[in-house]
Amino acid sequence: MIRGSKSLSAKTATAALYSRAALVLLLITTILSAVSQAINVDIRSDTECVYLSRRIWCYGGQGDFDSSSDNMVSVIADKPLFFSLDPSQNTTPYDMKFTFVAENDVGPNLYHTLVAVPTLNTIVMDGGMGLGDGTTIPQHRTTIYNTDSGTWTKNTSSPHMRVYGHTATLGPNNTIYFWGGRRDQNTTGEEGTLVDIPFRMHWFNVAENAWSLGSPVHTITERRQYHEAVLGKDGSSIYYIGGIMPMSILNQYGMTDYHDYADVPMNVITIFDTKSGAWRSENTTGPVVPSTRMRHTLTLKPSTGEIILIGGIGPLGSRPREDYFYILDTDKLEWSNRTITMEDSSGITKGVCGHSGMSFCLFLHYNFLSLPCLFEKKRGGRTVA
Repeated sequence: MIRGSKSLSAKTATAALYSRAALVLLLITTILSAVSQAINVDIRSDTECVYLSRRIWCYGGQGDFDSSSDNMVSVIADKPLFFSLDPSQNTTPYDMKFTFVAENDVGPNLYHTLVAVPTLNTIVMDGGMGLGDGTTIPQHRTTIYNTDSGTWTKNTSSPHMRVYGHTATLGPNNTIYFWGGRRDQNTTGEEGTLVDIPFRMHWFNVAENAWSLGSPVHTITERRQYHEAVLGKDGSSIYYIGGIMPMSILNQYGMTDYHDYADVPMNVITIFDTKSGAWRSENTTGPVVPSTRMRHTLTLKPSTGEIILIGGIGPLGSRPREDYFYILDTDKLEWSNRTITMEDSSGITKGVCGHSGMSFCLFLHYNFLSLPCLFEKKRGGRTVA
């Protein structure tokens, strides 16, 4: 009787153990399934993407295109915020599946920057306007994602103000250079925040977790927003092209405010030397000059040092530029234009803006319309006939 009870207890304990193990295994399987869930990503613009560890990683953006107002009207908040793509999938570009990185986002964001640091297997996200409602601001000013551990770490030592519409460029020695952007209620969450457009360069050594503040820009007076930047072939020169220049005025309280903007001429190239810390502006040569634009992409073609410009939108509230493909010869500092066909099902040619580009030759991708491989991978964006 006693032996039977012991035997029954042992069996019960063993069964309970197996049951718990099964529950743990089920939980792990469920979590892994959620983290690596294959998804089709909805059309969106202003999603930032980088290439790292043989994957393309994308974060944030806005969607819900309103054809009546010709605008993207909402920031992505209730859909996948953080997802990646394995470009080695043996299928057509249209049928490629993204992986939803579930449980691993830091809230909605728009007009932020995203930079990959390959030697550290990390992705650095900075700034942005959060939900864009003037209340729900980004959770952190600067945050770092490690692709090995699958975790985010907030950086609390950042000395620069939270801005959006700025640029972040990876330079030598795992250092990211930040410049431009705009600070307002969308970055503070406080009603009545005065607009500020910073003009000083900040840089962040990711390996050493160290920030530095550069000298004020002495050789140029323009402050920039929605411009683009790319590191040159020499590995030390950062090229800044396009965007808008906020024009400062004095408000009724005698304080500087910004309401009017001027387009940055596309024949003026602003260059920052990461070695000397010096700025310079140079004029392009030749007869070809792209129309002014913002929210475009710049990508370096490493073999030649040429800079490839794709897309962009005109002055605030206007439509994407129809002259959307240019190449800048950085030796001659001369523009040349190219023609590619981007058409919808009705055969109407479209421009593109708010897309993302990187030096990874796979295919051009505009709102899931694939084109032959040129110089870079494109993800998302807004195309308007």
